[in-house]
Amino acid sequence: MPNQCYNGGYGYNGFLYSGSVPASTAGYPPATTIARSFGKESSIQPPTTTPVFGDAFWEDAWPVETDTSAPNLSIGSGSSVWSVYGMQRMTIPRHGNRPNSVPGTFPATSLMPGATDMVFVDGQAGTVPLEQLWQQTWYKNWVVPAKRPRLP
Repeated sequence: MPNQCYNGGYGYNGFLYSGSVPASTAGYPPATTIARSFGKESSIQPPTTTPVFGDAFWEDAWPVETDTSAPNLSIGSGSSVWSVYGMQRMTIPRHGNRPNSVPGTFPATSLMPGATDMVFVDGQAGTVPLEQLWQQTWYKNWVVPAKRPRLP
């Protein structure tokens, strides 16, 4: 049997949580969460590129523009998904053009294989190549990076 991604679930965009989000609970979620959170539905712009949830290693994530890909596309962020809160939780090649055996050790300087399924605020759902995760609007005032961090 090919190497399978261990989490068969999805991750919620943490910046969409409603109500009060604690600034820190032993560092979780990141202290910048409140300032970046959308706060109310009318502040979500644009809804066509703002993910609600998608395939992930963990139940939620707070990606930022400087996040790198997971060092292990099979199990996520190295030895523990609890050690990071951002994009590494979302870089799971469950769909698209990916190898039968998902790469364990993965250099952040290489193009990622595969894609993830995502649902967006406007209700659309689709398959997004992993390399395009940084092109989505994850939080209020997100600035799309010119290229994925650590890509040459």
